[in-house]
Amino acid sequence: MTECLNLGVIEADKKNLLEAKRLFKKACDGKLMLGCNKLGNLEHEKGNFAEAKTHYTQACDGGEMHGCSNLGLMEEDKRNLADASVFYKKACDGGLMIGCTNLGSVEQEKGNLAEARFILKKACSGGEMRGCYYLGVLQYENGNLSDAKVLYKKACDSGIIEGCNNLGAIEYQRGNHIEAGLLW
Repeated sequence: MTECLNLGVIEADKKNLLEAKRLFKKACDGKLMLGCNKLGNLEHEKGNFAEAKTHYTQACDGGEMHGCSNLGLMEEDKRNLADASVFYKKACDGGLMIGCTNLGSVEQEKGNLAEARFILKKACSGGEMRGCYYLGVLQYENGNLSDAKVLYKKACDSGIIEGCNNLGAIEYQRGNHIEAGLLW
């Protein structure tokens, strides 16, 4: 089944979506849950949200944490933050750090700042650089400029442009205009 999944990825990259779908379905039917998730991605991109949700649910229920995170994204898009949190938490608890980042972001949006900080710290420590960026935002908003700067730099160094922009803004505020210009 792994061969089907790998061939499906190649076909999807070549934009041969019908063949990719066939191969992902074969992988999914063979209990390779990443195939179910990939099938959900194809359906989601085509706007077939009900079908995507079915495949993401199958993946999530089968232990593929990307499926759980994708269900969270779908719920967040509908502004169902409580449901999104449930799926993101499952992904985060299952070791998918982007799930932690997304959960932390939702908790921040809901005003649960201590919980958001805790979760984003887990994401950042786990190597998810968007988690570092969002944790930096929380630190900045809390007046912890030195902590924010460290987190923004970590995000920036890994290619998160928002981290570079915010790091540049801090440098500019401190009067380091040349350094700020290099970051923007």
